[in-house]
Amino acid sequence: MKYLKKSIIIIPIIILLLLFGIISIFKYKVLGFVLFLVSIAFMIYSFIYALASKKWLKGILYFILYPFFLLITFVILVFSEFSDLSNGQIDGSTEYYNEKLNYHLETDDYFELTILCKDDKIYESFTGDSRSACIFKLRDNEYNDLILKIKNNKDFEKINIESLNNHIDLNKLECSQTIIFDKTGYESYNTNGIYSRIVFSKDNKYLLFNLDYY
Repeated sequence: MKYLKKSIIIIPIIILLLLFGIISIFKYKVLGFVLFLVSIAFMIYSFIYALASKKWLKGILYFILYPFFLLITFVILVFSEFSDLSNGQIDGSTEYYNEKLNYHLETDDYFELTILCKDDKIYESFTGDSRSACIFKLRDNEYNDLILKIKNNKDFEKINIESLNNHIDLNKLECSQTIIFDKTGYESYNTNGIYSRIVFSKDNKYLLFNLDYY
C-alpha cells in the first residue's frame, strides 16, 4: 500500500480505473460500477492520507484533480447515453429480423420465419452501434433447414449459452420465460464488428436470434 501513497502512482491508477469503468459500463454494468467505486475509494484514501500526513500541497492537488476527474467521467457518460438515445432508432420489424437472419446465414434460400416476440425499438448510436434480439417460432422442417445452413457456414462457431447472457437481457423478451433453450448456440463474426448469435430451444420449436453491431 505504500506505493499508493505516491501521487505519481495513485493518479495514473485512478485515471485508468475511471477509463476502464467508462469502457465497461455500457456492456458490463456491474464491472463498470465496481471500477468506479474502487477509483473513488482510492481518491478518498489518498486524500485522507495526505491530510493526515500534513502534506498540504498534495492534499490541495488531490482536492482539485479528483472532482475534475469525476466531472469529466460524468460528462462522458451523459454524452454517450444521450448519443445512444438521440442518434437513431430502427424499427425492429419482422422484415428487419428476417433480413438480418438471411444476411448472416448467407443463403440463397430465403427464410421467412414467424416472430414470437422481439425488441421493437432498436437504438443506434452515431457510430452505428446497436443491439437487438428476437425469438422466432419454427414450423415443420425449418429447424432442419436452418441447422444445415448454420453448420455449412464457416462463419458460425459453437458458443456456450452463458456467454450470451452478457449480450442480451432475456427478461425484455417476455415470451422467453416459458421456453427452455439449449446450453450451446452458434455465433458468427466478421471484421466489421458485426456479431450474430443463434440459439435453438430444446424442443427445436424456437430460435433465439441476437445481433450486436459495433
